[in-house]
Amino acid sequence: AILKPEITDLVAPVFTEIYVGETANGTATFSVANASAVEVVLSGDDAFSIVSEVDGAVEVEFAPNAAGTFNGVLTITADGVVTETINFSASAILKPMISDLVAPVFTQIYVGETANGTATFTVANANNVDVELSGDAFSILSNSESSVEIVFTPTTAGTFYGTLTITADGVVTETINFSASAILKPEITDLVAPVFTE
Repeated sequence: AILKPEITDLVAPVFTEIYVGETANGTATFSVANASAVEVVLSGDDAFSIVSEVDGAVEVEFAPNAAGTFNGVLTITADGVVTETINFSASAILKPMISDLVAPVFTQIYVGETANGTATFTVANANNVDVELSGDAFSILSNSESSVEIVFTPTTAGTFYGTLTITADGVVTETINFSASAILKPEITDLVAPVFTE
């Protein structure tokens, strides 16, 4: 008589949610007793592959090419007579994207006047969009998920530069650089009327 093979202590691989196009690894573990041969077979969605298999530890790679939840199964067989399975899953989401960046355009104005310009952009696959403005003489008047209205209020003459930074879900950042100029308003002073003698 011989001892029957045993497969115990099954632990599924754990994957954090990742973006489509990225990869993540997870390790499945198990114990085998009373067996001389162990076979591990991976089945399920083709987003999974076995990276390595060493003494009761199987490293699985998750490499999704689409968004969604993916399921996999590791089938462990000991000496061809005892079989156990480890079920697992992983999910992927689309990475946020910021595109179609258009800088605001300002007409040249006089010092002390104001001018408005609108920056536009397209954000996809994001829940939160943050905008930050840097540069002297500029301020944000209003903003939405796809545009920011900027006010130019110069106090001196010259060319001023600004940068609008757009961040989607805290992971993707794009910038829009722009400029505006102001000149001194012409002045007419020291007016002297002509004097005529009689």
